[in-house]
Amino acid sequence: MLTIPNERHRTPSGKYSVLYDEMANQTHLLIGGRTGSGKSTVVNGIIHSQLIRKLCSEEQFILIDPKRVELSQWKRTPHCLFYASDDLSQRVQALTLAVDIMQERFRIMEEQGIRQYNGSRIHVVIDELADLLTTQKDSVLPLIQRIGQIGRACSVSLLCCTQCPTAQILSTQLRVNFTSILGLRTRSAQDSRNIIGMKGCELLPQYGKGYFITPVSEGIVSLPMIPEEEIERIANYWSDRKNYVA
Repeated sequence: MLTIPNERHRTPSGKYSVLYDEMANQTHLLIGGRTGSGKSTVVNGIIHSQLIRKLCSEEQFILIDPKRVELSQWKRTPHCLFYASDDLSQRVQALTLAVDIMQERFRIMEEQGIRQYNGSRIHVVIDELADLLTTQKDSVLPLIQRIGQIGRACSVSLLCCTQCPTAQILSTQLRVNFTSILGLRTRSAQDSRNIIGMKGCELLPQYGKGYFITPVSEGIVSLPMIPEEEIERIANYWSDRKNYVA
């Protein structure tokens, strides 16, 4: 029987990363902050929190990684359904795959007469939302909105990051789809308002703190730092077992 390693399921301070698990369980999560504020650290922490203890039959990922370095280690794992980098057609293909999966799941739900899909949860992770919306807005925005509007019932969620939290990128029609938001350090009070709806993120430390808003709570949180060697360890663990996982 396959056993998931959990002896290191702790932050460097020795505390279990409950926060990242909570973020992973949000319906749709938007992360915004200035360059170098720790967005990729958070995203990798969220993915790590799921792969540390869940099989690919429980949690799966569609990854869009324009910079080709932030999420590339996870493409080797059986949890990764699709990995898109800087290829423009691949990005559209990744989002189209997510929508196609949604449609198929709704068909199954209709046949079975159920209102909530009971299979694996699929996270659509976009490392840099601004890059997609400045290069392919007409192609990708309708797909992102579609996932945001109806993904919850069929267990398909969005996890989007941006280092360019301007009003043009985080428009009302886009932002309204996200049930939860993590605001990291921003360049200005206006950028903070664009992310969390109020100023304050511009006053956060550059690393380690964020303003986390969910449907039931809000406040400043401390963000655990998962070491790179731990990220690599879990990615290697699953990569080595890729051919043995159903």
